[in-house]
Amino acid sequence: MSQSLFSQPLNVINVGIAMFSDDLKKQHVEVTQLDWTPPGQGNMQVVQALDNIADSPLADKIAAANQQALERIIQSHPVLIGFDQAINVVPGMTAKTILHAGPPVTWEKNVRRDERRGHRGAGVRRTGERSRRGG
Repeated sequence: MSQSLFSQPLNVINVGIAMFSDDLKKQHVEVTQLDWTPPGQGNMQVVQALDNIADSPLADKIAAANQQALERIIQSHPVLIGFDQAINVVPGMTAKTILHAGPPVTWEKNVRRDERRGHRGAGVRRTGERSRRGG
């Protein structure tokens, strides 16, 4: 490998864990972050199922449906119709509901232990704030 690589500015492409690109940015290295996870998130049963679909007659239909969905997103014109607190507009939401960006998950099985601690801590803090305000 030529030593000239290290005598010029680098533009690193980081694939996956953003922590690595964050560390490079702190060192003033230009970084392009590529969000990627392994197919099926590394679960070999899921990978096999995806391989089976990719090799089936459904593959073309799936690709066409994905293309149509992408075109609809690109051609859309979103319009803000209002805003409010989530508890007022999310059906079934209560003061104890925790929202996240993703599909529904079960608490003990799918929420990491450190996240559960954070949510519990936030709940305790809110309860303490309410009691100090007399509510």
